Amino acid sequence: MLGSCNAQQHCVAHSDALYLIYTRRGANNDHVFRHRAPLFIARVDEDRLCVLRDTEQIVMPETGLDLAGGFGVLDVNADETWIVSSEMAFPKSRQDEPNRVLLAKIRWTQRNELFIGSAGR
Repeated sequence: MLGSCNAQQHCVAHSDALYLIYTRRGANNDHVFRHRAPLFIARVDEDRLCVLRDTEQIVMPETGLDLAGGFGVLDVNADETWIVSSEMAFPKSRQDEPNRVLLAKIRWTQRNELFIGSAGR
């Protein structure tokens, strides 16, 4: 999907559209190890298999520490999807800081009819 070799990307399937959560260069993040922050979300053009940059939003901001290279996406229910990551202590001058586990919640304005168990509600 994106030309990123530095971190994971995850798709989020919703009944109204397909979304991609990703990192990328060019977000004033050259100081971040492998450009691993911030995390973005954008709608995917399913015909051309590309991200629609005009829909891009930051879903997990860059805080000065790197986000771990692996992050997870969980559909909690038909109304909410979670993104979970953690901080990594880079640069060396900040290695004594506690690393946090971070949670971003997407609260959908329309129920995700693709969510298993949402039928008949």
